[in-house]
Amino acid sequence: MSEVTLPDVPEGVFLLAGERDADRVRLEIVGLWNGDSLRAVPTEHDLPRIGEALAAGPLAVGTEWILFADGARVGELVVDSVVDEGEACETGLPQVEGEVRVIPQAVSAEALVALPRDYAGRRDFGSYRPLRHNYAQRVGSLSMASGIVATEGAAWPSEGFLSIRREITAFAVGGGPEDRFFAATFTLGDEVAVGPVSPTALETAYSIFVMGGGDEEGRIFTAYSDFRKAGAGKAVPSFFDRVDIDGDGADEVLLRIHGEQDAGWQVIRGRGRFWRSLFEDEPCRAATGG
Repeated sequence: MSEVTLPDVPEGVFLLAGERDADRVRLEIVGLWNGDSLRAVPTEHDLPRIGEALAAGPLAVGTEWILFADGARVGELVVDSVVDEGEACETGLPQVEGEVRVIPQAVSAEALVALPRDYAGRRDFGSYRPLRHNYAQRVGSLSMASGIVATEGAAWPSEGFLSIRREITAFAVGGGPEDRFFAATFTLGDEVAVGPVSPTALETAYSIFVMGGGDEEGRIFTAYSDFRKAGAGKAVPSFFDRVDIDGDGADEVLLRIHGEQDAGWQVIRGRGRFWRSLFEDEPCRAATGG
């Protein structure tokens, strides 16, 4: 019987993310960091047996990971189980599970990001200090959303933009006032969850993601925005967390992209008023081999 040959694992640093469930967490692959870029890991469609190669290598039982929440190092994970992704769109890429060990201040943190211990274990990621959004940020998010809808000529929510704001989160990517941001998601005829859009709402349904900051005078500005019509294919972005992937002192922001059958990832990066999309792995990428 001939020996099975597994494909080579692509070079780079694996970025993982997931939500904890009590004292355990399941993490999935976001992407592969290489130099100054993030790219998707090949699926079984692109590279047969890649799942086995990952499970025997960088994602194997016993591998050690540093856990992050709100940009800070909050704990560790030793993988004790490698599992199939179990999602509607099969990529063949494994997910990892393990017992969560976090600092006392972060026991309530649900969203977790992970980097390999041998890559990030010696770096300083600051203290865990989650922020609360304030009145100016809440009002600013409404103004941003209304401006985007006016520009796009999309349907106006009958009960105003507060009625369609689904989430708002405040966070900081540095120590100065100019480093404080907020992110908000709005949906009309849709929701921040995996699932189909109602056929009766499909023509007018949309999602809006906005990320804003404040200048030294407290004036709110738009750092990043994204308007998506559901009719073009559901892809609702929502803030997940942030982490400094490459150690350059600037955090990258992870967004969860909710599709009809599955969820993907997007990563944005920038400084001040200028942020851009660095990477997006679409929901159900493997379904078409894209």
